[in-house]
Amino acid sequence: MDRASAFQENTLRHRLCVRRAMLASVSVVSAQVDVGAPRTELSHPCSRSISRHVRRHLEKEVWKPAERVKIFLPRGCPLSKERDLFGDQEKNKWRRSEAFPHVCGYCSKMFRSEHYLDLHMERKHMNEAPADGVCLADRCEMFQVCHGDIKYLPRASDPVSSVADWQLPACRNETMASERHHCEESLSKCLPLEHKASRQIHAYLSRHFCQTLDCQARLEQEQRAQMLPT
Repeated sequence: MDRASAFQENTLRHRLCVRRAMLASVSVVSAQVDVGAPRTELSHPCSRSISRHVRRHLEKEVWKPAERVKIFLPRGCPLSKERDLFGDQEKNKWRRSEAFPHVCGYCSKMFRSEHYLDLHMERKHMNEAPADGVCLADRCEMFQVCHGDIKYLPRASDPVSSVADWQLPACRNETMASERHHCEESLSKCLPLEHKASRQIHAYLSRHFCQTLDCQARLEQEQRAQMLPT
């Protein structure tokens, strides 16, 4: 065997050994996490899962329409991508292998579940979040995703009564009024009315998402949904 072939073979062996060592170390960590131990919960007050639901709606209803007509959302806009508290972390989640599909884009650590990758991001990489970051989960009522994708479960009849697993909390007029105010205020900061294209998107979002922040409007939506064939 010539020297070049020997060097190439040794390089391949070295890479294989490194890969086996990485997989073995990750397997040990994953086994410690998955077997018998209670799941460590996230401690940050902003819900990452609800933020993901809101982010998908913002992408569809705000960000893409604004980009199509070349509208730049100002930094003071609480709905802008730049102020998304977990936005950069979400972009740095990679998919690599079937065994360990969740990979941190900042440091290449691998995880079996997205929950533990979120936990890692919370513990090690919150410095990547914008200093003026906005918790998108706080906008969940605007898109009716405070309970995930489940919008039309029966509601509890009384705001002070206990809520069963198959119920949504009772609608509160005071809460809806506050959410409607925040919604309209956000649109004013994000989409000024001076320009036609901005004004059109503003009007659409106000009509479909802010003005529907009303208990009677929600009740009518839920009644219509229950009448649809399943």
